Amino acid sequence: MSIWRMVKYGREGEFDSPAHTEWRSAPIIETTQETSETRVDRMKSELLGLKELLDENIITQEEFDQKKKEILSRY
Repeated sequence: MSIWRMVKYGREGEFDSPAHTEWRSAPIIETTQETSETRVDRMKSELLGLKELLDENIITQEEFDQKKKEILSRY
């Protein structure tokens, strides 16, 4: 996946001219590093929310098991 960004070039003061701009595709780079504690907290939060849905009979046991397996595989 990429995003588009406008690149300007030339001397200072020339940036208002359309002749000095172009569009380039730029890759999205994520620079945030997640600690293992943060990952565990997020996983725990997701699982607790899922358990709450199960306890309130909003989802079935089968749906709970499937989603739980999916969550655990992500972490």
